[in-house]
Amino acid sequence: MKRFSYSIFGISFLILIISLVGFFLYRLPLQKESFYASVNIVDDNLIGFNADSNDLNFGTISRGESSLRKIVIDNKYDFPIIAVVEIDGDIEQLLNFDKEFYIDKYEKKSIPFNVFVDYNVLEGNYSGNVSFKILRG
Repeated sequence: MKRFSYSIFGISFLILIISLVGFFLYRLPLQKESFYASVNIVDDNLIGFNADSNDLNFGTISRGESSLRKIVIDNKYDFPIIAVVEIDGDIEQLLNFDKEFYIDKYEKKSIPFNVFVDYNVLEGNYSGNVSFKILRG
């Protein structure tokens, strides 16, 4: 009887370990991507343009103005994904964005990032990194 109980306990424990490993492997990021982001704040009424597609450069913006940039995520997996956005650097205080996006299988989604410069923001260059972690949905 003891031997049977130990066997049941061992099998149950093994199933628990396999389940936990599967759960944590399922939540590991499929991909990570990072983009440099920057904006230059000035007092003058200037509009700056930037056509660079490799980063989130918002150009030069006057106080009270805003600028919008987008990153397109193309889900080529045959399952849904979740894009988790993380930002570091002093540009974070100026960016408006959603932290998570659900993207269905084979869907292409445009992720907007908006910089709004309030009148109390100091002049200068603000920068940082915008990182995406792609997880199974």
